[in-house]
Amino acid sequence: GGERLPGHQPWYAGKFASIGEVSRYWAEHYATLREQTRRFTDTLYASTLDDDIMDAVASNLCILKSPTVMRQKDGRLWCWEGSGEHEGAGGYGSCTHVWNYAQAICHLFPDLERTMRETEFFSSQDERGHQEFRSNLPIRPFKHVHPSAADGQLGGLIKIYRDYHICADKEWLRNIWPQVKKSAEFCISEWDRDRVGVVKWPHINTYDIHFWGPNGIHQSIYVLAMQAMAKLAAELGEDGSVYERL
Repeated sequence: GGERLPGHQPWYAGKFASIGEVSRYWAEHYATLREQTRRFTDTLYASTLDDDIMDAVASNLCILKSPTVMRQKDGRLWCWEGSGEHEGAGGYGSCTHVWNYAQAICHLFPDLERTMRETEFFSSQDERGHQEFRSNLPIRPFKHVHPSAADGQLGGLIKIYRDYHICADKEWLRNIWPQVKKSAEFCISEWDRDRVGVVKWPHINTYDIHFWGPNGIHQSIYVLAMQAMAKLAAELGEDGSVYERL
């Protein structure tokens, strides 16, 4: 008798009306799809990097083809932490501090990577600047009952800097910038309450526990996040001295 929640609709459901359409698309575009795939593969393996490194890169790229990475009908990405044999594994919702590690999608498919930033800073962030570190499926706002993950939310500030420098789209940056500043202010006031440039107040993280007091892991992320904020502020002609000082 309860309210029925909206269901996930995959991206291909909006692109193709039936399996017949998929078959026809494959037949009509087979030569181009194969040529592009072969060109990518040949280019990748033409590298002079050691075989062990190339195996690590190629093995991890396979994740992009797996059920770990999903795409909504509106084009936005949503990811598990991993995949089990029968279901998503490790945790749901494009977990911010887990997907901090990923460096493939942002370079191969930067438009898709930026949809994850838009989820983090709009759908999963409230007026305080607090971010839920897991996003709903379908992607929609949260009730914000969980603590924010310090490494995940601070990492988001760095990823905004990275993604902007990949896409060089100042309008994209300008649109998301007010949300980014709210997030930065939340991070500072929550974990560096004395505003001395040190993360020391209790902060949950990828270990799924609270860290108390200064530590190298989150301090290094905090310093880089503040550097990123200062550079982004300068890019937009704003005063970033507060971030430079921290």
